[in-house]
Amino acid sequence: MLKRLLKNDKGSISLEFIGVLPFFFLFMLLVFQGFVLGYALITSQSAVNEAAKVYAEGDTLTESKQAAQKIVGNSSYLTLNSLTIPSQESDGDFEVRANVSIDLMFIPDKWKSISSITFNQSASSRVIDSEFN
Repeated sequence: MLKRLLKNDKGSISLEFIGVLPFFFLFMLLVFQGFVLGYALITSQSAVNEAAKVYAEGDTLTESKQAAQKIVGNSSYLTLNSLTIPSQESDGDFEVRANVSIDLMFIPDKWKSISSITFNQSASSRVIDSEFN
């Protein structure tokens, strides 16, 4: 009787599927988080480029920050921490630097403050409307 029960593989595929299912879900969450990170990188670079364009047209740093914040928007996972233009060179060249943080999406709220990824983006340009031209 025991030999007959051990040789019976009815339901073994279901057990294997149930065993693999959590790893599949984890993989899908990681793939989705990867897409979110890629989108956040592209969005933050676009924000820095827009801030550089606005500043190059002769606008102020405040208007450049507003332009960058408009690109980032009210995202729940992407935060523009700071935007700086350290100095303008004598020939009108400048560099815009942004500090951005991305929250990991599938982390509980109590751990989000320590689980964000912070990185810097930059863009270089030249002032268009000034006495340097």
